[in-house]
Amino acid sequence: MGRPLLVGRTTGTPSDRAGLLSAQAAATWQAHDKNCKTFTDANAQSLGSACAEVQKRVTDADSVNGYRGRVTVNPTAGNWMKPTTYVFGSC
Repeated sequence: MGRPLLVGRTTGTPSDRAGLLSAQAAATWQAHDKNCKTFTDANAQSLGSACAEVQKRVTDADSVNGYRGRVTVNPTAGNWMKPTTYVFGSC
């Protein structure tokens, strides 16, 4: 995502308009939700864990203008894990 779209009449010099854009604070990414699951085999031995994490992008005015997510896996020694399906939904 780029800078916010400014609509209206152009006034001032190009450097004045550039200052207006740079005066806006950058959005920051904040933790929103994290879910982890531990996987076990038929003998209840741990195979490792997988976590899905979502972050929200928050502006200086505390409005949310985006989300991003990631999946991390942590297999136990001697095992491997590979995410094969990603399902995205909304609340």
